[in-house]
Amino acid sequence: MNCLSLRAALSWMAAALLLTACGGRDATGECRGNHLGVSVNWPIDAEASVVVDLTTGTTVFLTYLPRGHAGLKTFGAEIGLVDGESSASRTVALINRELRLEPEDNPLVFNWEGTRDTASESGKGFHAETGVPARGSVTIDVVDDEHAAGRFVYHYENGDELTCTFDAPTPAAAEGIFDGSGDGDDDD
Repeated sequence: MNCLSLRAALSWMAAALLLTACGGRDATGECRGNHLGVSVNWPIDAEASVVVDLTTGTTVFLTYLPRGHAGLKTFGAEIGLVDGESSASRTVALINRELRLEPEDNPLVFNWEGTRDTASESGKGFHAETGVPARGSVTIDVVDDEHAAGRFVYHYENGDELTCTFDAPTPAAAEGIFDGSGDGDDDD
């Protein structure tokens, strides 16, 4: 490698590191599997996030983009977590209670809300054709003041299964404010 190409490569790497360090982070993840008998791969909406509220606990807001599959505009979940950081992976069963999924009694997940938005209706719940999944689970790999990461799995009566992964930032991490001392600007 000659000096000119080495300098160009170093300049590019320095610029990439600077942009990464100064900017915030987007959510990453996807839903893969079968839904209504069709193989799907739905990306997570980059705006998915984690909100920490000292009075109500931590809520993870997840939205995936089904690209119009089965009339869905969005698909996701709101996960209510008990406060507290965790780096130990924990899995919680989601139990079908006729009209909704509920987490088993445990010290981590206290609420589960399936969400969807179709061309004709929006709001909470599950797709009319699939109904509430027969069972499911959510695994939380990490929760801290920057993000929550893990996955959830839905098992449907017809044999379909969706596995949805997520790594969602807090609003501060999304804005690139990690130590709480900034003013919200990235313009130093």
